[in-house]
Amino acid sequence: MRTTCKLLIIILFSTAILSCGKNKKTDQNEPLTGCPVNSSCTYNFTNKADIGQPAQIVAGDNRVFAYNAVNNNLCNASAKLYFKTGLSNADFSISSSQITSGQVLYNFTCPCCDYISQQPVGGEIKGTMVGSGKWLVKATVLLGNPSVQRIDTLKINQYFTVK
Repeated sequence: MRTTCKLLIIILFSTAILSCGKNKKTDQNEPLTGCPVNSSCTYNFTNKADIGQPAQIVAGDNRVFAYNAVNNNLCNASAKLYFKTGLSNADFSISSSQITSGQVLYNFTCPCCDYISQQPVGGEIKGTMVGSGKWLVKATVLLGNPSVQRIDTLKINQYFTVK
């Protein structure tokens, strides 16, 4: 009886440890997200790049992914999301703490809008290489004001291609 209990405890403990490991791969069976209404979108990545200020891709040692949505009915308001990973990865996972530490940049510009400034305040981004020059990226980025109050959520599940 004691041996059975010990074996059961070991199996349960091992299962708990294995289930805690984060899966970096994205689910390829999940439906892709569309572009926001009245907008045109691009989903690209650039190798040997970095994120510069103000919200631009510059030369560097990373792979930078860029999402850009331009609202054609709202004076060409533009929402851009940039995030970076290592060049050698075949898949990646960016945690909430990495999002807030500067690995992710969000920029919204609108020449005719009165809007509240937003910045990434949490979320998760996962990506998997699905072919040469093609990545499937699933992102949930929480956007908030400088006092870290969540205002909006940006969700992307889309294929990104090399620029």
